[in-house]
Amino acid sequence: MEKVLIAGASGALGIEVLKKLHHLGIPARALVHSEQGFEKVEPYTHDIFFADARDPHAMEGVCKDMQVVFSALGKSVSLFKPRLNSYREIDYEGNRNLLHQALRSGVKRFVYTSIMGSGSAHHLSIAKEHQRIQHLLEQSPVQYTIIKPVGFFSGLHDLLIMAKRGIIPIPGSGHFRTNSIHPTDLAQVAVDHLFEGPKVMDVGGPKIESRNEMARTIQAKTNARIIHISPRLMQAGLVPFGLFKKGFAANLDYFRYVTTHDMIAPCYGKITFKEYVEQLDLNQLP
Repeated sequence: MEKVLIAGASGALGIEVLKKLHHLGIPARALVHSEQGFEKVEPYTHDIFFADARDPHAMEGVCKDMQVVFSALGKSVSLFKPRLNSYREIDYEGNRNLLHQALRSGVKRFVYTSIMGSGSAHHLSIAKEHQRIQHLLEQSPVQYTIIKPVGFFSGLHDLLIMAKRGIIPIPGSGHFRTNSIHPTDLAQVAVDHLFEGPKVMDVGGPKIESRNEMARTIQAKTNARIIHISPRLMQAGLVPFGLFKKGFAANLDYFRYVTTHDMIAPCYGKITFKEYVEQLDLNQLP
């Protein structure tokens, strides 16, 4: 049976893919970089590779005996978790090192999680780094599929965190639409295309909604006040809420972009944003 390496295995998407492979009986190796990540994946595989993907020497042998690599490796886009590392270090250098190891080990197929719009939104640092990995895959001999989700529901936790503080900030008019997807539903798309699939596929959730509609769903959960903020003034408006940290600017640029453009892709999955919010335990958010 073909073996699958999951990079970013302890993240919101990676752990869901790992769970599905465990359920199907497909052998998987989990790449993690922290003790917390190790503990999170341990119930689903005993084959755990502990390394920082940014370090090419630490990654030696990570793909040995693997036939397929699935990468959900990337920097958090959360405004509340702006890691000191840049998108270049994690999204590009980490995945570049992973692809290098895959090619050295004779991996047959590489499935990569990018973002929708990475080919057009080149002014965003996250988009630039994802596009660079796409170019490397296009130039490599490995078979590949690049999955481009419009966004995860978990990526909208920032709005819920701010709603706990009393406000739900919406850049601009809030009329722009999207169909973000639950990580479980996106994981199913990934599993369905682990062994074959198109070179590039945009992926969205089952329901298209405006940012205002999503804000009202959050409001029903939290009783917070919806406020509309000029995209140009957004950074100044958020600073008083204590969000300004190192790494904040790049994440804020991404947040502003996706909330002021239509981000719509073919519909997959079953779980709606309303269902996701209704079952969410707010006490688990900071």
